[in-house]
Amino acid sequence: MNKKDKLEMKVTEMIRNGQVRIPALTTIEEKIWMYLLGFIAENKKSPTNTEIAIHFEISRQAINIYLQKLQRKQYIRSTGKMRGIEIIKLTPSI
Repeated sequence: MNKKDKLEMKVTEMIRNGQVRIPALTTIEEKIWMYLLGFIAENKKSPTNTEIAIHFEISRQAINIYLQKLQRKQYIRSTGKMRGIEIIKLTPSI
């Protein structure tokens, strides 16, 4: 089993256990958000934008746009430093 599969399994397990509920995001935003949750849970640090881009096989510029959208929706916060992504919302607003 590769690292990507392990991350997806870990996030799926977290969702099943009620630790995480999926918020109303676009499909790609949701996938990136879930990847961030799993990566941080497994590695105790956030991924770099390059690592995210490699995982999703899209450009770093595209990742930057999606991360900015997640920030505007207040699901993540960025410190502006490498590995500076913080999850600030685990569940959707009601």
